[in-house]
Amino acid sequence: MLEEDTIQNWMLSTLTVNNTISESRCLYNRILLESIPSEGENLHAVIDAMKQNRLVEVVYKKYSSSAPKEYLLEPYCVKLFRRRWYLLGKKVGTDDFRTLSFDRMERIGMADDKFKLDKEFEADRYFKDCFGIVSNDGTELQKVLLRAFGTERFSMRDLPIHHSQKEVATKDEFSDFEFELRPTLDFSGYLVSRGALVKVLEPRWLADEICKMHEEAMKLYTDS
Repeated sequence: MLEEDTIQNWMLSTLTVNNTISESRCLYNRILLESIPSEGENLHAVIDAMKQNRLVEVVYKKYSSSAPKEYLLEPYCVKLFRRRWYLLGKKVGTDDFRTLSFDRMERIGMADDKFKLDKEFEADRYFKDCFGIVSNDGTELQKVLLRAFGTERFSMRDLPIHHSQKEVATKDEFSDFEFELRPTLDFSGYLVSRGALVKVLEPRWLADEICKMHEEAMKLYTDS
Protein backbone atom coordinates (compact mmCIF):
# COMPACT_ATOMS: atom_id res chain seq x y z
CA MET A 1 0.00 0.00 0.00
CA LEU A 2 1.40 3.37 -1.01
CA GLU A 3 1.67 5.66 2.00
CA GLU A 4 -0.14 9.00 1.92
CA ASP A 5 2.19 11.92 1.27
CA THR A 6 2.32 14.64 3.91
CA ILE A 7 4.15 17.93 4.18
CA GLN A 8 5.88 16.64 7.30
CA ASN A 9 7.18 13.49 5.60
CA TRP A 10 8.29 15.47 2.56
CA MET A 11 10.12 18.04 4.66
CA LEU A 12 11.80 15.35 6.78
CA SER A 13 12.88 13.42 3.71
CA THR A 14 14.22 16.57 2.02
CA LEU A 15 16.06 17.64 5.16
CA THR A 16 17.64 14.20 5.55
CA VAL A 17 18.84 14.18 1.94
CA ASN A 18 20.13 17.76 2.21
CA ASN A 19 22.06 16.91 5.36
CA THR A 20 23.56 13.80 3.77
CA ILE A 21 24.70 15.75 0.72
CA SER A 22 26.02 18.65 2.84
CA GLU A 23 28.12 16.21 4.83
CA SER A 24 29.54 14.79 1.60
CA ARG A 25 30.69 17.92 -0.21
CA CYS A 26 33.88 16.19 -1.27
CA LEU A 27 31.67 14.07 -3.56
CA TYR A 28 29.87 17.03 -5.16
CA ASN A 29 30.81 15.92 -8.68
CA ARG A 30 29.64 12.36 -8.02
CA ILE A 31 26.15 13.10 -6.69
CA LEU A 32 23.77 13.93 -9.54
CA LEU A 33 20.35 15.37 -8.79
CA GLU A 34 17.24 15.75 -10.94
CA SER A 35 16.40 19.35 -11.69
CA ILE A 36 12.94 20.48 -10.54
CA PRO A 37 11.94 24.05 -11.53
CA SER A 38 11.02 26.00 -8.41
CA GLU A 39 8.87 28.50 -10.34
CA GLY A 40 10.26 31.10 -7.95
CA GLU A 41 8.07 34.19 -7.66
CA ASN A 42 4.93 32.57 -9.10
CA LEU A 43 4.93 29.74 -6.57
CA HIS A 44 5.68 32.17 -3.76
CA ALA A 45 2.82 34.45 -4.86
CA VAL A 46 0.28 31.62 -4.94
CA ILE A 47 1.31 30.23 -1.55
CA ASP A 48 1.11 33.75 -0.10
CA ALA A 49 -2.41 34.13 -1.54
CA MET A 50 -3.40 30.74 -0.09
CA LYS A 51 -2.25 31.86 3.36
CA GLN A 52 -4.41 34.98 3.13
CA ASN A 53 -7.36 33.40 1.30
CA ARG A 54 -6.96 35.96 -1.49
CA LEU A 55 -7.96 35.53 -5.12
CA VAL A 56 -5.27 35.28 -7.79
CA GLU A 57 -5.30 36.73 -11.30
CA VAL A 58 -3.52 34.45 -13.78
CA VAL A 59 -2.59 35.04 -17.41
CA TYR A 60 -2.16 31.53 -18.78
CA LYS A 61 -1.18 30.13 -22.18
CA LYS A 62 -1.63 26.44 -22.93
CA TYR A 63 0.65 24.72 -25.42
CA SER A 64 -2.37 24.15 -27.66
CA SER A 65 -3.56 27.79 -27.55
CA SER A 66 -2.50 30.60 -29.85
CA ALA A 67 -3.29 33.29 -27.29
CA PRO A 68 -3.17 33.51 -23.48
CA LYS A 69 -6.29 33.47 -21.33
CA GLU A 70 -7.03 35.33 -18.11
CA TYR A 71 -8.37 33.59 -15.01
CA LEU A 72 -9.62 34.87 -11.67
CA LEU A 73 -9.24 31.93 -9.29
CA GLU A 74 -9.59 30.86 -5.70
CA PRO A 75 -6.23 29.10 -5.06
CA TYR A 76 -7.08 25.81 -3.34
CA CYS A 77 -3.81 23.89 -3.45
CA VAL A 78 -0.51 23.36 -5.26
CA LYS A 79 0.75 19.97 -6.40
CA LEU A 80 4.11 18.71 -7.63
CA PHE A 81 3.86 16.03 -10.33
CA ARG A 82 6.62 14.77 -12.61
CA ARG A 83 8.97 17.73 -12.00
CA ARG A 84 6.22 20.34 -12.53
CA TRP A 85 4.31 22.48 -10.07
CA TYR A 86 0.55 22.87 -10.61
CA LEU A 87 -2.10 25.15 -9.15
CA LEU A 88 -5.59 23.83 -8.48
CA GLY A 89 -7.88 26.85 -8.57
CA LYS A 90 -11.63 27.33 -8.47
CA LYS A 91 -13.18 29.82 -10.88
CA VAL A 92 -14.91 32.61 -8.96
CA GLY A 93 -18.65 32.18 -8.66
CA THR A 94 -18.66 28.61 -10.01
CA ASP A 95 -17.90 25.04 -8.97
CA ASP A 96 -15.46 24.74 -11.86
CA PHE A 97 -11.88 23.81 -10.95
CA ARG A 98 -8.87 24.45 -13.17
CA THR A 99 -5.44 22.81 -12.90
CA LEU A 100 -2.75 25.11 -14.30
CA SER A 101 0.97 24.40 -14.63
CA PHE A 102 3.18 27.16 -13.27
CA ASP A 103 5.56 27.06 -16.23
CA ARG A 104 2.72 28.16 -18.56
CA MET A 105 1.74 31.16 -16.44
CA GLU A 106 2.78 34.36 -18.18
CA ARG A 107 1.72 36.53 -15.25
CA ILE A 108 0.20 36.02 -11.83
CA GLY A 109 -0.87 38.49 -9.15
CA MET A 110 -2.76 38.57 -5.90
CA ALA A 111 -6.15 40.30 -6.04
CA ASP A 112 -7.58 42.48 -3.28
CA ASP A 113 -10.69 40.35 -2.82
CA LYS A 114 -10.75 37.40 -0.46
CA PHE A 115 -12.58 34.08 -0.76
CA LYS A 116 -13.89 31.54 1.69
CA LEU A 117 -12.25 28.14 1.41
CA ASP A 118 -14.74 25.27 1.29
CA LYS A 119 -14.38 23.57 4.69
CA GLU A 120 -15.21 20.21 3.10
CA PHE A 121 -12.32 20.43 0.65
CA GLU A 122 -9.35 18.09 1.17
CA ALA A 123 -6.58 18.24 -1.42
CA ASP A 124 -5.49 14.62 -1.00
CA ARG A 125 -9.10 13.42 -1.32
CA TYR A 126 -9.64 15.57 -4.43
CA PHE A 127 -6.76 13.83 -6.21
CA LYS A 128 -7.31 10.44 -4.54
CA ASP A 129 -8.68 8.72 -7.65
CA CYS A 130 -6.27 10.44 -10.05
CA PHE A 131 -3.00 9.17 -11.43
CA GLY A 132 -1.54 12.66 -11.75
CA ILE A 133 -3.17 16.06 -12.14
CA VAL A 134 -6.03 15.42 -14.59
CA SER A 135 -9.12 15.25 -12.40
CA ASN A 136 -12.21 16.70 -14.06
CA ASP A 137 -12.25 15.52 -17.68
CA GLY A 138 -15.28 13.27 -17.11
CA THR A 139 -13.34 9.97 -16.94
CA GLU A 140 -15.16 7.62 -14.58
CA LEU A 141 -13.60 5.80 -11.64
CA GLN A 142 -13.08 2.17 -12.63
CA LYS A 143 -11.02 -0.96 -12.19
CA VAL A 144 -7.88 -1.22 -14.31
CA LEU A 145 -5.91 -4.43 -14.68
CA LEU A 146 -2.32 -4.27 -15.93
CA ARG A 147 0.16 -7.04 -16.73
CA ALA A 148 3.79 -6.15 -16.06
CA PHE A 149 6.57 -8.16 -17.68
CA GLY A 150 10.21 -8.72 -16.79
CA THR A 151 11.80 -6.34 -14.32
CA GLU A 152 8.85 -3.94 -14.56
CA ARG A 153 6.88 -6.05 -12.09
CA PHE A 154 9.64 -5.72 -9.52
CA SER A 155 9.78 -1.97 -10.08
CA MET A 156 6.02 -1.68 -9.59
CA ARG A 157 6.22 -3.66 -6.37
CA ASP A 158 8.93 -1.41 -4.98
CA LEU A 159 7.45 1.85 -6.29
CA PRO A 160 3.64 1.54 -6.60
CA ILE A 161 2.26 3.92 -9.21
CA HIS A 162 -1.01 4.54 -7.32
CA HIS A 163 -2.18 3.99 -3.76
CA SER A 164 -4.90 1.57 -4.92
CA GLN A 165 -2.39 -0.79 -6.54
CA LYS A 166 -2.73 -4.47 -5.63
CA GLU A 167 -0.80 -7.43 -7.03
CA VAL A 168 -3.47 -10.02 -7.88
CA ALA A 169 -1.51 -12.64 -9.84
CA THR A 170 2.14 -13.71 -9.99
CA LYS A 171 3.71 -15.95 -12.62
CA ASP A 172 7.27 -16.70 -13.70
CA GLU A 173 7.17 -14.25 -16.61
CA PHE A 174 4.74 -11.57 -15.39
CA SER A 175 2.59 -10.16 -12.61
CA ASP A 176 -0.90 -8.67 -12.78
CA PHE A 177 -1.72 -5.48 -10.87
CA GLU A 178 -5.19 -4.12 -10.16
CA PHE A 179 -6.07 -0.44 -9.67
CA GLU A 180 -9.13 1.60 -8.81
CA LEU A 181 -8.67 4.99 -10.49
CA ARG A 182 -9.69 7.31 -13.29
CA PRO A 183 -7.65 6.27 -16.36
CA THR A 184 -7.16 9.78 -17.71
CA LEU A 185 -4.81 10.99 -20.44
CA ASP A 186 -1.83 11.37 -18.09
CA PHE A 187 -2.27 7.73 -17.05
CA SER A 188 -2.42 6.64 -20.70
CA GLY A 189 0.76 8.60 -21.37
CA TYR A 190 2.51 6.78 -18.55
CA LEU A 191 1.42 3.38 -19.88
CA VAL A 192 2.68 4.20 -23.37
CA SER A 193 6.03 5.25 -21.89
CA ARG A 194 6.46 1.72 -20.50
CA GLY A 195 6.43 0.28 -24.00
CA ALA A 196 6.35 -3.52 -24.19
CA LEU A 197 6.82 -3.88 -20.43
CA VAL A 198 3.14 -3.25 -19.58
CA LYS A 199 -0.08 -4.53 -21.16
CA VAL A 200 -3.61 -3.35 -20.34
CA LEU A 201 -5.93 -6.30 -19.67
CA GLU A 202 -8.97 -4.30 -18.53
CA PRO A 203 -10.90 -2.25 -19.49
CA ARG A 204 -11.04 -3.04 -23.18
CA TRP A 205 -11.48 0.58 -24.24
CA LEU A 206 -8.25 1.55 -22.50
CA ALA A 207 -6.36 -1.33 -24.11
CA ASP A 208 -7.62 -0.16 -27.51
CA GLU A 209 -6.58 3.43 -26.73
CA ILE A 210 -3.03 2.41 -25.74
CA CYS A 211 -2.76 0.19 -28.83
CA LYS A 212 -3.79 3.12 -31.05
CA MET A 213 -1.25 5.42 -29.38
CA HIS A 214 1.50 2.85 -30.01
CA GLU A 215 0.41 2.51 -33.66
CA GLU A 216 0.50 6.28 -34.14
CA ALA A 217 4.01 6.36 -32.66
CA MET A 218 5.14 3.59 -35.03
CA LYS A 219 3.95 5.64 -38.03
CA LEU A 220 6.54 8.29 -37.19
CA TYR A 221 9.23 5.71 -37.94
CA THR A 222 7.59 3.87 -40.85
CA ASP A 223 6.07 6.72 -42.88
CA SER A 224 8.39 8.23 -45.47
